[in-house]
Amino acid sequence: MRKHPFLTGTIILTAAGIITRFIGFYFRIFLSRTFSDADIGIYQLTMPVMSVVYALTAASYQTVISKFTAENYARGEYGRAHRMFLTATAVSVLSALLAGILVIRFRHIIAGSVLHAPKTAPILYVLGFSFPFSSLHTCINGFYYGRQKTMVPALSQLIEQTVRVLTVCLMAAYAAGHAGQLTLTGAMSGIISGELFASLFVILFLPRLTVGFRTWKRYITGTVSCLYTDLFRMLTPLTLNRIFLSMMNAAETILLPVVLKQNGLSADSALATYGVLTGMAMPVILFPSAVPSSAATLLLPKVSDMNKKPDVSIAPLVRRALAYSLIYGILCMFICILFGPLIGTGFFHSPSAGIYIRSLSILCPFLYTGITLLSILHGLGETMSPFLCNLAALSIRILCTMLFVPRYGITAYRMILTGYSILTCILYYLALHPFMRYNKQDKKSRKADRKYI
Repeated sequence: MRKHPFLTGTIILTAAGIITRFIGFYFRIFLSRTFSDADIGIYQLTMPVMSVVYALTAASYQTVISKFTAENYARGEYGRAHRMFLTATAVSVLSALLAGILVIRFRHIIAGSVLHAPKTAPILYVLGFSFPFSSLHTCINGFYYGRQKTMVPALSQLIEQTVRVLTVCLMAAYAAGHAGQLTLTGAMSGIISGELFASLFVILFLPRLTVGFRTWKRYITGTVSCLYTDLFRMLTPLTLNRIFLSMMNAAETILLPVVLKQNGLSADSALATYGVLTGMAMPVILFPSAVPSSAATLLLPKVSDMNKKPDVSIAPLVRRALAYSLIYGILCMFICILFGPLIGTGFFHSPSAGIYIRSLSILCPFLYTGITLLSILHGLGETMSPFLCNLAALSIRILCTMLFVPRYGITAYRMILTGYSILTCILYYLALHPFMRYNKQDKKSRKADRKYI
């Protein structure tokens, strides 16, 4: 197995991802039986805030750390890899700390004026404390991914999810023992404990980095250099892309209950429909994505390493990855079609969830293939083309939501999601297609040769 680190790492991450999703699936069932559909809708309304902050302070940093760690370790430049990791992590954690303070300070404004749900203010207060731990955990995982070491990140996923669920279950048991009931704030507090324990775990196994205090002046000089030349050159467009995606998704999340009310639903019914769709049906559709997500996580540094070798083509690897993702997605689609109603009624006690799972099953092949395509593009250092693809696809998606959901309801939204997934997948492939015959360095040399012809 040591001769195939990519396969070994994928298996480890997949196993951890599946177990984590099973735990999360149980947690969804627990929430569906503890709270009403409207309460779940309120709980889900805070997720866009979390996704925007995560995009701003963590997600892009993990991608950049993974890519540059793989490249620098391949060249034997361990000190440079460590400097970039420490720099990116420091910036990530500090920005997350600032974001947490801002969310806590302005939670009432965010809840009332942005989310249009004042009941989310206490949940946002609790959520703000989790951001620094989440950023630290995410950045250290990116360092491990870049070194093709997945055991510690895999175990940290299990620890984070297990501690989160256990915390909420213990709080629910305590509340029941004192003639009370678990609140939405209590359900959200599990995120803090989960991220805290996961961060402590990955720090314990972090190797000693080759940066000493005696070389502090040289370290500062090298840090400024890598910040200017490499780190922010990729981090800036990647972060803007992530923020744009999160903000557009957040806008749609806020918009969807509003347009559902325009379709004739009451406020509680709109929140209930939104809660069933996003809190029950979509987690089932995304549950099998543990396999392509794990492969994509390790595919990024592998593609980055291969792209630095002029005599190596990435085309065979890309074709295999896309074929496996598509076949796996089709298999999951048929499983959701066959067992969707059974899952909805058996686990969530919601026939509507079963209907949504079956109708959204067609998303599986395109969602999973899109995950693979995006990871390959990031491994090639492409950040602008995914941004333009997402800009076009999401703009069309939100426009269609505003035009068709008020008239045709949630059925139109399910069709919009399907069209969006197909369009995104096609645009990603078109952006990747020029690299299928030669790698990025070959492409640059060919452009240079044309100037002299």
